Amino acid sequence: MPGVAETADAFGGGLSLADLTGDGRADLTAGAPVENGEEGGLWVLRGARTGLTTTNLRTLGASDLGVAKRHAQLGRVLLP
Repeated sequence: MPGVAETADAFGGGLSLADLTGDGRADLTAGAPVENGEEGGLWVLRGARTGLTTTNLRTLGASDLGVAKRHAQLGRVLLP
């Protein structure tokens, strides 16, 4: 996984497998609800013919979604 692991980010605190791109392959969304304090973050790994890949990895933080400085804990709960 690209990036730096930090103590207590709780990466994987929420997980969801769903076809987000409509290509018939499951994509994995992994949450880290304690990333950057309690702002949280989301990582979306695309499903490929051979399994999950970090190619075209998408990351989203609280500021990307307009909820910065609100202790959003993005990724604590993810629905399929």
